[in-house]
Amino acid sequence: MLALKLKGLDALVQRIERLEAGLQEQALGAALYTGALIVEADAKVRVPKVTGTLARSIHTEVRGATAVVGTNVVYARRIEYGFVGLDSLGRRYNQPPQPYLRPALATNRDAVLATVAAELRSQLARLGA
Repeated sequence: MLALKLKGLDALVQRIERLEAGLQEQALGAALYTGALIVEADAKVRVPKVTGTLARSIHTEVRGATAVVGTNVVYARRIEYGFVGLDSLGRRYNQPPQPYLRPALATNRDAVLATVAAELRSQLARLGA
């Protein structure tokens, strides 16, 4: 799982701090989710597809002040990072990495930050902060 943390948005953070705790979490969660969907969509395009199970399993979760894009498919890490050696069943692999999550984040970092900032501004305007 990859995480993207926001930095340098001091003015927005000050406005968010003026909100009640529940509204803070709601506004930030919605903004992070919207930004993370950009990474999710790109990762689904980049992931190697045989059956499509891995692509379908890529999803976004918001955990506190962090958006996480990832998958629960057991072989996902092996695809992303590659694997050389024996697996737990004794099968030998010499599988090169086929990254899909890391490039999706790296390529879209600026768009994600801009989207999160815009969504936060929008959320704050709706909440009157």
